[in-house]
Amino acid sequence: MLTYLFVVASTIGTAQTIPIEPAIRTRQQCSTGESVDRVDQCPPMPAVRTPTRARPAVPKGNPGTWANTTDYPSRALMERREGTTAFTLTVGVDGRVTNCEITMTSGSPELDQATCTNVIRRARFNPAMDDDGNTVAGKYSNRVRWQIPASGSELTLGPPNSSFPHGPLMIFHGQTKILDSEYPAEALQKNEQGRTTLRLSIDAIGKVVDCAITQSSGSNALDKKSCELAANWVFEPAADSEGLPVRSTTSAWANWERPKTPDSEYVVASRPVVQRIAGNLSSRLAFTLHADGTLTDCEQAGQGNPFGNPTEMPCEIRAKSVSLIFERPKFGEPGRRIIVENSIEILAPTEPEANPAK
Repeated sequence: MLTYLFVVASTIGTAQTIPIEPAIRTRQQCSTGESVDRVDQCPPMPAVRTPTRARPAVPKGNPGTWANTTDYPSRALMERREGTTAFTLTVGVDGRVTNCEITMTSGSPELDQATCTNVIRRARFNPAMDDDGNTVAGKYSNRVRWQIPASGSELTLGPPNSSFPHGPLMIFHGQTKILDSEYPAEALQKNEQGRTTLRLSIDAIGKVVDCAITQSSGSNALDKKSCELAANWVFEPAADSEGLPVRSTTSAWANWERPKTPDSEYVVASRPVVQRIAGNLSSRLAFTLHADGTLTDCEQAGQGNPFGNPTEMPCEIRAKSVSLIFERPKFGEPGRRIIVENSIEILAPTEPEANPAK
């Protein structure tokens, strides 16, 4: 009997995983040019922009002509009000303004009101359009800067009547700029300008006691203001053949030139004030002069003269006249501090020496 012996061999150990190479995948190309694994990973297609005819309301002409210096309210002129008014307009389908809203006040109700009044009256627009090209109501925003214009006017002393040894002599200066604030509001609104010729009567102490209009400027407001300004002048009186002060007459004229540009530079000159000296006096005037001619930090004080009494002449007015003789600092340089000091001492008369006995 045959016996068969079968031997089964087994190996005990850790099972090994044999990697299987994956199949080659094809990447998808998006319409935007990007390559992705799946189509659902493609970015969304950009929205197709259709042409539009929409536009905002557009002004016809120059908005700078909607308000100008002739529109300056009289009260704001007299009160020296300035400022910037911002506004937003509602423009109708016909291109006309239907509403004006103040979005930033100038600080003056008169200036804000004048802004809307003149803009509504003058502004015209090409109306706004929607996407389909239909005219619709729209909005428009802008601002108006209200600045009191500078005056180029001046008041000039003419030749005096004959007098010996001299006629009346103006103290300080014979030609004076007229301040922008002195231009009559009525004449400014009416766009009036011209030349007024005057005849001034000056008494024996140098004061103007009468002013007559010998030739009108054509404006009652300018003629009246000319005499008011000339009446503030103070003169060294005319002298007769013996050198004694006498009453006299002299001519003068005021050239009124209506301001053209609000940003022009102007010079302010003061009106002279004369004080009779009856005793010792001292004075001190200090101010800072800037490159544009403006003055700040004005101080004045004194003993026995108008410097010690601001009601006689304000510090700024006196400083402005004095500043004309000083050179301004250059633009970009700091302001220049100027101090003017004066003193007068009147000594008692000395007793004459007795004649020595002979």
